[in-house]
Amino acid sequence: MTAVDSGNSFRAGQLDNALLDKSFGHKKHSMLYYILKFFVSALIIVLVSEIAKRSSGFAALIASLPLTSLLAIIWLHIDGSESTQIAELSSQIFWLVLPSLVFFLVLPLLLQKGLGFWPSLALSATATTVCYFTLLRCYADSECSYNHGSYRHFYR
Repeated sequence: MTAVDSGNSFRAGQLDNALLDKSFGHKKHSMLYYILKFFVSALIIVLVSEIAKRSSGFAALIASLPLTSLLAIIWLHIDGSESTQIAELSSQIFWLVLPSLVFFLVLPLLLQKGLGFWPSLALSATATTVCYFTLLRCYADSECSYNHGSYRHFYR
């Protein structure tokens, strides 16, 4: 008899969690569960770097997908997080992607101008960091026209 047959109601994710519990033991105490999360996440990074050796365009396509965000959202769902927490994470990711785009504008420009790899990487990362702090400061500032209550959580 399944939980559904017994008349027990499940909130979103509980059935998934019940299946995981049967597969991996109690997930909150299972090292196997954390190892699985680690290897799935690491596999994607290795896959992208290996594909880049053969086709930078295809690797860029895969890397541009929000795989890290997608995995984080999936892991949160499996861990039983509320939909509001997942929605809040998704919204914050959207806003924090914007300053990260600076990196992908500055790095190729500096490399094409003949600056070495490491200085270009350092300057691009610095420019991106400045943009992150500017965005976070804007959301912390009550005068920012796009300030929404949910963004106070950036500083948690």
